[in-house]
Amino acid sequence: MKGTTFPKSFLNEFGLYGLESIEDAVLAGLTLEEPVILVGLHGSAKTLMCERLAEAMGLKFHAYDASKALFEDIIGFPNPKSLMKGKLDYSPTPLSIWDKEFILIDEISRASPSMQNKWLEIIRSRRVMGKEIKKLRIIFSAMNPMGYLGTIPLDLALAGRFSFIIEVPNISDMEIESVYKIISQVDKMEAPGVKFKKYS
Repeated sequence: MKGTTFPKSFLNEFGLYGLESIEDAVLAGLTLEEPVILVGLHGSAKTLMCERLAEAMGLKFHAYDASKALFEDIIGFPNPKSLMKGKLDYSPTPLSIWDKEFILIDEISRASPSMQNKWLEIIRSRRVMGKEIKKLRIIFSAMNPMGYLGTIPLDLALAGRFSFIIEVPNISDMEIESVYKIISQVDKMEAPGVKFKKYS
């Protein structure tokens, strides 16, 4: 947009350093609201990035561990009252997806093939069992590179639903200035008793 200036690194604004090479793809996924998968080593700030982006956007966020989450965790339980009326509805829980606006499906390559198929419908159409997830806008997934113990190759149909497949940089490939900023940073995960007003 004419007259609009953006920071050199918008992820730096959220205390996320060394990720300049993937910013365009991340921003495109957010702007277009298209599914994104982040592929990176453990500890490469995939979850932290999603948490901070959701917070900055003011969206209700939840990270699902696809290696452990049961289908009931995602959708809640069928509501008997609605079934008596011939309708399928679900009784929500704090974990259920119905009120979420930004989700991270973490460890998606560790989900069983049957659970990968269930996530497929959510990623493809923002629906569960045909029921629309009306508030859901942003879908990110995360996985480690293949070769990690316990990982399962993604079904081709599932992998093909991601508009952006982003390889998250490893800290060993970053500039020393970025590495220093990362290791000098303390956040609420390391110091839960401290109230942080800004990221950097």
